[in-house]
Amino acid sequence: MNSISYNLTCKCNNKTYPSEKSYNNHYKTKGHHAWVEQMELKNIKVELTRRDNEIISLKSQNKELRELNLILVKRITEDNG
Repeated sequence: MNSISYNLTCKCNNKTYPSEKSYNNHYKTKGHHAWVEQMELKNIKVELTRRDNEIISLKSQNKELRELNLILVKRITEDNG
């Protein structure tokens, strides 16, 4: 008879739990919850940095396009003037 065995490893402490019950008990601890909150905060900071960088890039593109637009408008008015 074949049996399947598995171990559950939590990423907060890299500890392997031999049963689902022991894993679930760990999952409810303050230490695990603190780790989850820390990871969420880290992910939020990473996302904010990514968005800030995107905003900076878009502002730069906007400035370049506005300058190009002014040049093109000036050319049109000179050609028609």
